[in-house]
Amino acid sequence: MSTYENQTGRLPKQFLLQQRYIILEQAGRGGMGAVYEAVDTQTPGLRVAIKEMSQGHLSETELVQATQRFQHEAMMLGGLSHPNLPRIYNSFSDRGRSYLVMDFIEGKTLLQLIKEQGGRPLSVAQVLSIA
Repeated sequence: MSTYENQTGRLPKQFLLQQRYIILEQAGRGGMGAVYEAVDTQTPGLRVAIKEMSQGHLSETELVQATQRFQHEAMMLGGLSHPNLPRIYNSFSDRGRSYLVMDFIEGKTLLQLIKEQGGRPLSVAQVLSIA
C-alpha cells in the first residue's frame, strides 16, 4: 500500500461507510487519523463522529497488536457512561483502517481557539474554563 493510500481523512462527502454512515464532512485530522461528522442512516437524525485510524503502515505483527488494542479500547470506552464523555455506538475495521463511532459534540478545536486569539497562548483562566 502506498503512503498516499495509507493516509486518513480521504473519505469524501456523501460517502456511505459500512452501508450505514453518510459522511457529511471532515471534522479534524491528525498524524494517525481523522474524524468525520456523519449521520447514522439506521437511527434517523443521529449525528455521529467517526474516528478513522490508519493501520496500513504497520507490519503484520504490529497490525495484530494494534487491532487488539483498538478492540480493547472500543470495548472499554463503550462501557463508560458519563455526561462529559461521548457515547460509543460502534467500532469496526474496513480497508486497512479501524473506525470508532461516537456522539458528535459541537464545539471548537484548541487550534480554532488559538487562531481566534491571533495565535497568542490562552490565559490560565481560559484553560481552566475549557477544562
